[in-house]
Amino acid sequence: DKLMSKGRFKQALEFIEKENKPEQRMPGEWYKIGFASEKLEMYEKALSCYLSAIRMSDNYYDYQIAAARVYNIL
Repeated sequence: DKLMSKGRFKQALEFIEKENKPEQRMPGEWYKIGFASEKLEMYEKALSCYLSAIRMSDNYYDYQIAAARVYNIL
């Protein structure tokens, strides 16, 4: 969170991915990876991460809004 709040998205992305195996990630972690990926203009990856977060927690609307935002870019 500190890295992202400082705009250091690449470092944040590397840290989160290194610290958490995909099968152990919670929806919020998928969202953070998606957000950092989106900021780095890695839109396909961002969308995939947002959709993973939605599948795990489909009632959290920020995940759905983020996915829609990336859909509009693609």
